[in-house]
Amino acid sequence: MRRPGLDRLRDQVRNAAFDRVLVTAPDRLARNYVHQMLLMEEFERCGCQIEFLDQPTSRTPHDQLLVQIRGAVAEYERSLIAERMRRGRQQKYRAGLLVPWTRPPYGYRVDPARPRDPAGVLGAIVSPERVIDNRPCVRLGTSMAAIQRARRRSGKPWLRFPPSSRKTNLISSKQN
Repeated sequence: MRRPGLDRLRDQVRNAAFDRVLVTAPDRLARNYVHQMLLMEEFERCGCQIEFLDQPTSRTPHDQLLVQIRGAVAEYERSLIAERMRRGRQQKYRAGLLVPWTRPPYGYRVDPARPRDPAGVLGAIVSPERVIDNRPCVRLGTSMAAIQRARRRSGKPWLRFPPSSRKTNLISSKQN
């Protein structure tokens, strides 16, 4: 879990700064059922009670079951949201309303006001010298990391590649 605010809260609970933590709902504590239960157990071990404002709970088995069910439902909802977002981005990409990358490929720049909009791609900004400079490395089948190391040793600027770039992408982007 990478949640800086939660990490600070956990540190303060560990240092006994609080005896009670108020949370609006179980899914706001963690969207993963396992993480939710681990956090609740960690807080209880440190002597801190967790109270949910939307539905006060007690230590009865019935209330514990409700908290567990709500945690599982929150995890399910999160996976549904992620799937819908993925499908929506894919649909926009297929319709031509979204570019397939988050960082522009080497040699291209985008309008900062609309970085994912295809109309915001400002075009190639590669000078011919830089393109020719890398072709021997590409023809030899050298990896991107080896190209970057060679450029660094020769004092030339770093190239920006998206993480999913392959040698074929490098060749095709330079021949356009």
